[in-house]
Amino acid sequence: MNEENIKKEEEYLFGTAEGFSEYLSDVLKGNNYPMVKDATARAVSQQTIEKVATAAKVTRSSLYRGYFVEGEPTLQNFLSVLDALGVELTAAPKTVASR
Repeated sequence: MNEENIKKEEEYLFGTAEGFSEYLSDVLKGNNYPMVKDATARAVSQQTIEKVATAAKVTRSSLYRGYFVEGEPTLQNFLSVLDALGVELTAAPKTVASR
């Protein structure tokens, strides 16, 4: 998955929890942390930062710094934001093709 594909599909992918979770699953398979952070920021952008921060029980400024500036969100922050966006993180064993 490359940046060109993300931009073409941005509104479809990030407008719903289902679309965002499908995209995030694909990005996580690639172990590309910057894309995970960018995808989460794009999903947050579909709502207001204030709304997501309140639902995630984090401050608006920590959400902004973590995802829109050169920040590094903690795992706890990431999981809280995913929850606020209606998405949960799960783990699965790798398939033979991806090992």
